[in-house]
Amino acid sequence: MNRLRQFIRFFKQQYATESFEPAKILPRHIRRYIAYLKNERGNSPSTRNNKLSSLRSYYHFLECYEYIEENENPTLLIMRARVHRRLPVYLTLEEAELLLDAAKTGRDPERDIALLRVMMQTGI
Repeated sequence: MNRLRQFIRFFKQQYATESFEPAKILPRHIRRYIAYLKNERGNSPSTRNNKLSSLRSYYHFLECYEYIEENENPTLLIMRARVHRRLPVYLTLEEAELLLDAAKTGRDPERDIALLRVMMQTGI
């Protein structure tokens, strides 16, 4: 609900209006909001996608309950931001050997080493 309020507040400030009518929102209004989230607020691509998803859900609700016509959904024409995948973090060979050596000093070293090997070799 906060995401929807944020969009409504943005719309009212940008267009100097007191009222908010969902049927009068155009794709350019949403694109401007997404640009605002990126440039002014510094939101990441995944955050912008989440906020766009909230708007899409809201307009889907409005369509389902016939508050707006099916062709009046402005979110359908908006592309999602591209999210960059993070590179995996892994242990170096030396770090893995140190971890296995440390497991040898535990109460049940065979079990600990077996568990660590399974985790390291499968990427768990």
